[in-house]
Amino acid sequence: MFGDGDIYFGIKEQSPGYRFTTEHYDISQIILVTHGELRFFGTESARLLPGDFCLLVPGSAFRLRCETAGYRGIACEFWQTRRPDLPLDSSVHTADSAMRLLGKWVEDEYLSEENLDRKVIENLCRTIFSMGMRLRLRLPVVSVRRSEEYHAERAMELIQAHAMTGRPLHEVLKPLPVSYRHLSRYFRLLTGMSPKQYYDKYRMKLAARYLELTDMDITSIALELGFSSSQHFSQTFRRISGRTPTDFRKKAPRPEQESV
Repeated sequence: MFGDGDIYFGIKEQSPGYRFTTEHYDISQIILVTHGELRFFGTESARLLPGDFCLLVPGSAFRLRCETAGYRGIACEFWQTRRPDLPLDSSVHTADSAMRLLGKWVEDEYLSEENLDRKVIENLCRTIFSMGMRLRLRLPVVSVRRSEEYHAERAMELIQAHAMTGRPLHEVLKPLPVSYRHLSRYFRLLTGMSPKQYYDKYRMKLAARYLELTDMDITSIALELGFSSSQHFSQTFRRISGRTPTDFRKKAPRPEQESV
């Protein structure tokens, strides 16, 4: 979890046997379960499976339990006094497809040891909290429409499928029946990241794996990832990671070699 004293966000994990009880909770928090199982006991009792979330609010009483399985999820905590727009009781709900998409995105960003962008994760977690609040209060989520959710998911799939081809992004996204301008605006609204930024970051994650796990030279890696030159590849890698490919490789842990 990351944080600055007023807000904490990121991945939260608990093991089997986890217990938490409060008679008067003192923060606001959302937990979107992505793996395992979390049990909630409050004004209602519920079992949270992947895709479910609990909205925990100040002043409420509840218990959390993990029985035979632990859980992992996306969490966003606000250390603040009760706000008038918060509900009175903590509760459990099912996330919509947009929230689940953002949860997956947070995991992808958070679990990446390299090129970790805290600001992107914070923006995503804040959006997840806001969407959870709207679902809890049954307010319209005006910024998300089902067709846009689908287009965003398809865009991510296309980018990942063509990340090593070197094709221009507008060609990669051409199968989508929506303009790049519209798609980019939706990406930024949800994540603070454009499709181009996601494309570059995903390619550099692949590059980092090649640098860590292979002995391929920089030029070969650049060509493997579809770059026209090692210079262009190195410039992009440094812009995204803050280091040159050579510096990254020197500091990256190398896989252990088996003795013969």
